[in-house]
Order: sequence, then structure tokens, then C-alpha cells
Amino acid sequence: MNVLHTFVSKHFYLLRFSAHQGEMFNTAKADIDTILAEIPGEALRKIESAYTNISAGDPESIAGAMNSVRRLIDAVADALFPATTSTRTDGQGNTIKLGDQQRLNRLKAHIDDHVNSKSRGDRLKRAVSDIYARVSTGVHNDVAASEAMYLFLSS
Repeated sequence: MNVLHTFVSKHFYLLRFSAHQGEMFNTAKADIDTILAEIPGEALRKIESAYTNISAGDPESIAGAMNSVRRLIDAVADALFPATTSTRTDGQGNTIKLGDQQRLNRLKAHIDDHVNSKSRGDRLKRAVSDIYARVSTGVHNDVAASEAMYLFLSS
């Protein structure tokens, strides 16, 4: 009875977790689809290009995928927070530019404008910075296919 109970309990919780995981994935997918619907079609083509290159798996294709992902992040920054000649002060009192080339600054400014929790905003800004830095490095240096897929999904 003990072995049967252990077996049934284990599989019951595995199935429950699988169902919850599927529900969370579907919710996240719907949220992402809503965001992507607002992004210009040209940017969305970068998703297909990145996926195709990552799937090829060779270093040159992966570098191309990282370039597509970086350009996708840039397009999202342009859509969410268009370039401006104005500046802002960051959390450390430094003046930051929000021009055409300062896409990461503009993404962080968008986070500041739309996230109510300082700790969550700081975490999101740190994550965006880390992903963008790694994707940019991956354009010029070899990145494993598994890391490239993670970076693609994270962006």
C-alpha cells in the first residue's frame, strides 16, 4: 500500500504541476502576443530570422541570430519609448540621454514610467541590461545554441 500510495502521490503532483505549468505558459503567451501585436511587422520578422538561425546551430548562424535578437530589442525600444532629445536623471543622480543610440536607456526609462515597485523596476532594468549585453557579445563571440535559445526567449 505504501509503494502504491507513493507512486500515485508522485504522479498526481507531477500531473498537477504539468497542468499549472501549461496554464502559466498560455497566460504568458497571450500577454506576449498582445505586446507583439503592437510592434511593427518588420520587427516581428526578426523573430523568425533569429529562430531559423538558432535552429541551424552553427556558430555563424547563431551570431546572426544574436544580431537579429539585438535588433529586435532595439525595435521594441523604439516602439515603446521613441528617441528624444530630452534627458533624465537616473537613480544615482546621473544625467542619461534618451536619443536614437541610447536604446537601453530608453527601455529603462520605460520601465521607470510603468513599474510601480522600485525593487521590481530595478530587477527588470538589471535583467534587460544583462540580456542586452550578452546578446551584443554573442554577435561577435561564439555562444552555445542553448544559451542563444535562452537569450532569444528572454528577450
